[in-house]
Amino acid sequence: MMYNALIEDCFFQPKHVGSIDLSLPLAVHSRKGNTNSNIIDLYMQCNDKGFIERICFKSNGNPYIIAGLEWLCRQLTASFLPDLVLPDYQLLVEKLEIPTNQYPVALQIEGVFKEALVLMKKKLRGIGHECGNATCG
Repeated sequence: MMYNALIEDCFFQPKHVGSIDLSLPLAVHSRKGNTNSNIIDLYMQCNDKGFIERICFKSNGNPYIIAGLEWLCRQLTASFLPDLVLPDYQLLVEKLEIPTNQYPVALQIEGVFKEALVLMKKKLRGIGHECGNATCG
């Protein structure tokens, strides 16, 4: 199968593979998938100002999942949560030129990110940051 240059770069040269120590105050973890599909673990750490300091993932198998997660992490690192435009599966499909038969991959990536974002907003709300309320998306 032929992949575009972006897929190849993100798949063969990922910089955001790993995990984050969840004992850190503003670190969250989200997981999507089950034994019948690819499992995605997404980790996010913010600072107390609402900036994403680190975001990384663990997954295996499908090149579109790994490339999509890497692309997402590259886009979101250092983002300010109140200014964040939520990437959705359609943006992933467009940017990565994901074929129709792989659309569920894009939906899975979107789902794991949205879950991590909800978890992070709850943590930020706990420290009284504006990202924890409606002003943060």
